[in-house]
Amino acid sequence: MHVLVCEDDELIASGIVAGLTAQGLVVEHVANAAAARAMLRVAEFDVMVLDLGLPDEDGLKLLRQQRKDGLEIPVLILT
Repeated sequence: MHVLVCEDDELIASGIVAGLTAQGLVVEHVANAAAARAMLRVAEFDVMVLDLGLPDEDGLKLLRQQRKDGLEIPVLILT
C-alpha cells in the first residue's frame, strides 16, 4: 500500500511515517499543499493522511480541489 502523508509538523510526521513503515507500507511525506499536489500528479497513492493546518493552504481546501479534480482515494484528516 502506498501512503501520502501531508503534515508540516516534523515530529508528528516522523511518528506517522515510522508507524506506517513498520507495518510494511510505502510512505511518502510532504509538508505542504503544493508538494502534495505535485506528488498526487506524479504517483498513485492508496490513501492520504492529511493535516488541515498546512503552512501554505488549508488542508480542507486542498482536499476539495483534489476531489473536484477526480481524486477518489480515502483520506484520513488530522488536526
